[in-house]
Amino acid sequence: MIQYRKILELYLSNIAQRTISSSTGNARQTVSDVIKQAKMKGLEELTDAMTDQWFEDFLFPEKQALEKGYFPINWDEIHQELMKKMSH
Repeated sequence: MIQYRKILELYLSNIAQRTISSSTGNARQTVSDVIKQAKMKGLEELTDAMTDQWFEDFLFPEKQALEKGYFPINWDEIHQELMKKMSH
């Protein structure tokens, strides 16, 4: 399981991503992805209510949708299909 909270606690303490990876047992790419998403969402501090499950839902909502069988919409593919129909 990804240790979102621990990754972000260490990151906010200015620990290097490589060290975070070895400390949490998560891949460096995973650590990088978690930090990137947290930055994009404007996360600057942690509260007690922020559990690993909370972070997963907040940072990666698409994971929850995929687990339920929902798939992200490929808008490029839809656009291409509509363009084909319009040109005939």
